[in-house]
Amino acid sequence: ASLGMKFIINNKEKNDIIQHLKENKDIDLKIDTKYDNIEHYRILYGISDCDHDSIIDKTIPLEYNLDYLNGVSFDKGCYLGQELTARTFHQGLIRKRILPFFYKKVDHYQYHNEINEYNFQKLSNYSSNNDENFIKNYKFIYQLDDKQLDLDDKIYLLKKDASKKRIGKITSISSQYNIGMGLIRLEACIEPININNLYIKKKDNIYQIIPYMPDWFRLINN
Repeated sequence: ASLGMKFIINNKEKNDIIQHLKENKDIDLKIDTKYDNIEHYRILYGISDCDHDSIIDKTIPLEYNLDYLNGVSFDKGCYLGQELTARTFHQGLIRKRILPFFYKKVDHYQYHNEINEYNFQKLSNYSSNNDENFIKNYKFIYQLDDKQLDLDDKIYLLKKDASKKRIGKITSISSQYNIGMGLIRLEACIEPININNLYIKKKDNIYQIIPYMPDWFRLINN
């Protein structure tokens, strides 16, 4: 699965365990032991991390896509917050979710009134599928010269009348690549026109934000 596996192991045993995994012919394994690389993949595939993405006392598990990751049961209980979580799920009142995005710097705000290539597509649609390299394998992702965005930066939807509506904020951001994650209102992604008009203003710079669907994400079917 694209989510992969994450191991926490004793450093003294690391080499022996890695060698054992490599020798297992039943497992198609690509091993990476660098934290920064693991963090890039986590963001790229839109996996929430409580240490990075949680907003204490202001979010529920469904907003972090734990229902998509088999992290929430609607058949058994009881657990703290079960009634609220179950009611929200069954009534379809999930208005925000953690979504991965890539971004690019633009010269100015521009309202796009036509659907362009940045429609809310799956990650696989953005991949060139011709290179194993992390950067080159996704044609909209590139390495940054320096960090451009920060945690808690506000995301706005640009409307046709040039007014702006706040629809989310950044919860995770890569320090090396133009990717991040944010808690974003779904209205900004379901409407094809909206997805092309999301921006962040950082001092004198403007960035276009483009959320996308990881391969495991099921929002498009719900």
